[in-house]
Amino acid sequence: MNRYVIFLSLVLASAAQAHHSHYVDFLPNTNMEFRGTIERVYWSNPHVRWEAVSEDGERWQLHVQPSATNASRSGLAEGTFAPGDEVVVSGEVGRDGRNWVFVQHMIDGDGDEYGSDEQASSGVSLGDGADFSTDDPASWSVDPDYVAPYLGEWRFVFQPESRTPLLFDVAIIEYEGEYVVQAHGGLEDLHVDGDGIKFTLKLRMGNGVPYEGRLAGTLNGDGTFSGVYRASNSENELVWTAVPADEGPENDVEWARTPFRLDGAFGGRANRGGASTPVPFRGAFTKRAFALTDAGAAVYARFDPTDAPTPRCQPWGPMWDRMFGINRVEFVHDEESILRMRDEWMARDWFADTLPDDLEIVPSANGFGVMTWEEDHLRIDITHLRPGVIGLMHFPYSGNARVVERIWLSADGNTLRQTLTLHDPEYYHFPVVHEIWRSRGDNPLYNVDACDPDPFYIDLYDRGVFGEYVERSAARP
Repeated sequence: MNRYVIFLSLVLASAAQAHHSHYVDFLPNTNMEFRGTIERVYWSNPHVRWEAVSEDGERWQLHVQPSATNASRSGLAEGTFAPGDEVVVSGEVGRDGRNWVFVQHMIDGDGDEYGSDEQASSGVSLGDGADFSTDDPASWSVDPDYVAPYLGEWRFVFQPESRTPLLFDVAIIEYEGEYVVQAHGGLEDLHVDGDGIKFTLKLRMGNGVPYEGRLAGTLNGDGTFSGVYRASNSENELVWTAVPADEGPENDVEWARTPFRLDGAFGGRANRGGASTPVPFRGAFTKRAFALTDAGAAVYARFDPTDAPTPRCQPWGPMWDRMFGINRVEFVHDEESILRMRDEWMARDWFADTLPDDLEIVPSANGFGVMTWEEDHLRIDITHLRPGVIGLMHFPYSGNARVVERIWLSADGNTLRQTLTLHDPEYYHFPVVHEIWRSRGDNPLYNVDACDPDPFYIDLYDRGVFGEYVERSAARP
């Protein structure tokens, strides 16, 4: 038998690439060792896992939380670990007494390593007040004598020295008489004084599990500011730099004039999806906040973790949060008036100028899109969206929501830029904007692995909540 030793090296940002956070299923800051033999390998989306039997005869699940495609990028293959392999696993413990272990960073008996060290600690100390154990945002304040240089819209570049830095936009604004940060998770707590700036980043990753991050930084004297980030459930630190949002990478690209032809495949971020001209950053980021109204917050609070669409292989719709990863897409002209965009999870049809009179309009997760040309981009107005939730954080959208999608193509045809804007004043104070970049790829589809919902339903049954899940069917988005 082959013998492998597997160790856990948990990094929050890598876990966030999963379809739902591993903290839904595993207890943070715990560690256990498992010894046993692999009996079965589940190599499919939405998650990879191994079934194993421990030395004392109990059955366990060893989870590699990202999808099969994410696992492949970490150096794993379906045959890396096979039935009959003896394993020693160190990892976080499953919630609710489940015989589960969370596995991410792996080293086999030959010393070969699987996983990514991309998010390793920066080695930079956090600024004063970023320590979760001593600092309470309720005590924070904004000194008006120091806030002016921070006001405006900013693009935060995480790991700026990386080959593929992570981007997201925030706005530091005065709103209803207070200075706040409008960021990915909503309106955030802010502190500004003569020593610098710090603010919270409250997110709800995965199936309803919240966590909070802190950013602390200082002005650089050149119109930018920089510092470090840390999440409440991690000791890892990420370096970031904030630059004016209008200094984005779109200013460095010559864009084609309309009309242009969209066809073929486009990959995701750099070194992913066979992109022939990789984009110089992780190709997606949120540009506006999920600032919920009272009505939206009430729906958000009622959302049940098991009602998330992706574990049961259902589409999130056009606005699902692509902050942590990009699927390959392919454009196909099915008819003269129809353009179809296919990606890993779904296909969406867009119609030229207007919806056909004989089209049966039934609200769906993807809605119906109508294409029109503007001066330098293609605009798609998406309506008839079925009420649902958006992305990893499961923010709701109402039956009156609409999405405006815009697509730019570079003059050389190799770079694709998309923005998606959710207009839903019933649930949001501001429109929500995502931006996605892709590069021309070599292969027609990024991922052809079938999504397998069976483990999700089996787990509900094993936990005794399947009947309750079925009873909620009528209200499930």
